[in-house]
Amino acid sequence: MSKRTYRLCRMTITAAIAILIVWSIAAGNAIVPVFTIAGGMGLMYLLSRRVKGVLRDERTYHINEKACRFAMGVFGPMIAVASAVLIALSKTTSPELASVGLTLAYSACVLVLIYYGFYMYYSSKS
Repeated sequence: MSKRTYRLCRMTITAAIAILIVWSIAAGNAIVPVFTIAGGMGLMYLLSRRVKGVLRDERTYHINEKACRFAMGVFGPMIAVASAVLIALSKTTSPELASVGLTLAYSACVLVLIYYGFYMYYSSKS
């Protein structure tokens, strides 16, 4: 399979996943997105193995690492500040904002724990 055919297949699969997720949200079905995303990822993986030529090289991995590091550096503090603001606003405006703020705060904590877990894992391997 050529790279162009692979890109076309990948775009088609992504569009099908998006359509099925939108349909399942409208229908109120929570099971379909899980299987749709898992099946789409598996199908894309199988298709990527059939591509002739190089899809990823060291430059691509390096760019991906830099993008992930920057995204974590920006998103982490943003979600922490947003959670603090929502928790503070819940005291004066709407009490429902406290649960949203706490959910964001716990998400930020889990994000940091996952990051450091992978950091420790990869630092011990090298």
